[in-house]
Amino acid sequence: MVIPDCRIVDGGCGLDPNSPSLSPHACAATLATLLERRGVRSTQPGPLTDVCSTDPNAVAVLAVITATCSTTRDGRTALGFARHTRLEADVEIKDCASGAAAGSGRTVRSLGAGRWTLLRDAVEELGHRLSSGEIRSTHAETPLAWVGADVGSERSVELRGGFVDVRRSSINNFFRAAGITADATAARETLEIVSHPWSRQRVRIACGLDALQMQTSGRATFSTSLLHLAPSVNLASARLDATLRALGPECNASYGWDYTRHQRISIGGGLGYYLLGTFLAPSKIQIEGTPANSLKLRDSAFGLVAEARWEWRLTSHIGISAAWGWNDLSFRHPRQTRSGHFLPYNVDFTGETARLGIAGRF
Repeated sequence: MVIPDCRIVDGGCGLDPNSPSLSPHACAATLATLLERRGVRSTQPGPLTDVCSTDPNAVAVLAVITATCSTTRDGRTALGFARHTRLEADVEIKDCASGAAAGSGRTVRSLGAGRWTLLRDAVEELGHRLSSGEIRSTHAETPLAWVGADVGSERSVELRGGFVDVRRSSINNFFRAAGITADATAARETLEIVSHPWSRQRVRIACGLDALQMQTSGRATFSTSLLHLAPSVNLASARLDATLRALGPECNASYGWDYTRHQRISIGGGLGYYLLGTFLAPSKIQIEGTPANSLKLRDSAFGLVAEARWEWRLTSHIGISAAWGWNDLSFRHPRQTRSGHFLPYNVDFTGETARLGIAGRF
């Protein structure tokens, strides 16, 4: 590829043409670095106005950075004015042999975001609007996976929802013995801040909050001694409602392999520390007819997860994911906060887990 110096359009904003964000040569060098990480080698001939007249067989990357001002200077400080100045980057790949545009990308960022972030977004957008077929029509040696994905040096927010198979949870044995149909799954919601290091773009590191919940209700018949209740309480047929929640911070890491330009499969694992009960994750078993009418539980435990993950970046800023794996989280005999007795059953969120997610990059 041939990458001439970028064209800079001030747009009447009065910006310093020598600033790093507005340097034509630095812009071309940044584009070359971003494309090199995608497996594309390039040359930088400098300030050419017409690349195709110099090399009719070239594949050129043409970029324009335009400054736009949505406000006037009147009544504004220099800083206040600059904050309203935005940079628009337009990147186009042109095949000089056919005269066709094989793809284009465009992004808009605040002046403070800088040249690197601006061009990173534009090149990522280019990857979603690129036709390898246009280039291969005149350059048959072009790989089919030309200009692959690159998510290095970015952060995103991801919201995931799913479930954990809790059929083996010890507490379900009690519910079944009481004649209640126990829940087979526990709901799971996760909010994560995700980072992809620049030096290891296929590595995904995430930290966030993970929440799990199982609910069970029905008419129950059981021995009061099972829950350390007074033996005089008559529970021949009592209404039972149980809500068991776990909440905690978790961190995980994974490593992936790209099998299409914007789809990745990865394998990873994570560790979290979870609370059962407290005002953060209230957990209780309410039983009709008991003196307190509620058994509140409290405990804490470490949890582990291992999963295989599939990701698809739909646009340069939005992606979806799906994951399947195994979760291991067990609260062993949680304490009943009112009586101080330990529940004679474990509350387990251990089993197969599956999650779907949506992520937004910034």
